[in-house]
Amino acid sequence: MGARWAVSTAPAVGLAFFGDGDVRVIDRETDPATWWDAVYGDTSIVTQLDDGATDLTSGEGDYTSSASAPSTVASLLHLLDVEPGHRVLEIGTGTGWTPACCPSSSASTGA
Repeated sequence: MGARWAVSTAPAVGLAFFGDGDVRVIDRETDPATWWDAVYGDTSIVTQLDDGATDLTSGEGDYTSSASAPSTVASLLHLLDVEPGHRVLEIGTGTGWTPACCPSSSASTGA
């Protein structure tokens, strides 16, 4: 997956988990440095609260969509052990990043 794809699908605003309980609102427009750190780091990013009913900048509400930390996705896909010819169905794809990490020639994806 190229960096161009990752940036185009990264949320403009989200809640980023930087470890040790450090949860911050990230906003590409108002704080691009923190946003880039989150997008390119090993960070989970919440992209929606309360099924979209709550503004992310409030930082409060139920997390209803997120992008998992890259190390979490890598561990999951390693355990999944996708091989050529396997088909992968991910339900509740959120950002769609996890199925996008499956090798395109090895697995078909569906949502």
